[in-house]
Amino acid sequence: MRKVTALVLAVLVVAAGAAWGQGAPANVMHVTGHVVVPVAADTARVECSVRADGKEPAAVAREAGSVLQQLREAITGLNLAGMVLRDTGVNVSTKQKTGLAAMEEAAGAAGAAPGSKPPSYFAVGVLIVTLYGDEAALHKNASLVTATATGNAQDLVTVTTVYSKGDDSAERQKAWEAAVHNAMANAQALAKGLGVTITGYDMVSMTPPASGVPGSSLEKTMSEAMGASMLEGLYGRAVQPPDVKPLQVDVTVYMDAKY
Repeated sequence: MRKVTALVLAVLVVAAGAAWGQGAPANVMHVTGHVVVPVAADTARVECSVRADGKEPAAVAREAGSVLQQLREAITGLNLAGMVLRDTGVNVSTKQKTGLAAMEEAAGAAGAAPGSKPPSYFAVGVLIVTLYGDEAALHKNASLVTATATGNAQDLVTVTTVYSKGDDSAERQKAWEAAVHNAMANAQALAKGLGVTITGYDMVSMTPPASGVPGSSLEKTMSEAMGASMLEGLYGRAVQPPDVKPLQVDVTVYMDAKY
């Protein structure tokens, strides 16, 4: 009776061990897939920023407003298809000095009567030109708008252009699919080098499109003067424009490949 009981217990232990072995986790390698898909823009937004500086707020407002009106008339005269114009009006602000200039002014004003140093002012207005059409026409027309804007008042105007596509869902889906295939190809290459066989995949995570906003990819270009005049009064120094990036969807996926 004791031998039979011992035999049954041994079988149960072996069976339990086999079942536990079947449930053991597989070996896993972590792989990354990355792809960049170009996107053809269908919209261009050209912002023509006008700035005037001076001691009298009314005077700088008139100057900026006059240039803004000249820009509107000149750009309207281009008669470009698919063009919509609007402006922000003119806003006047007090110019703030920073850094060494602010310290020198403060030191020079010590002991001076209040109001002895009148403030400086700057006025800013923006004409926003929205263009619609195919990518080739957009770049051509945006260049015409930029040349017209800077040619009329080059020392007062800076131009920023943003290209976009209203619906890039097809490109995003294509990018996600291609990124997954890239990750799987990387896993197969690693498996070949290791002499193992991939048995399955688990998706770990996926980055959104490079723009960070689902449904929109952006390309931003700026004139060389951007920052040198528009932001200098605000920050006391020229601000370097960012690098130009092409309009595209940039996706990365992270996967676990089991072997």
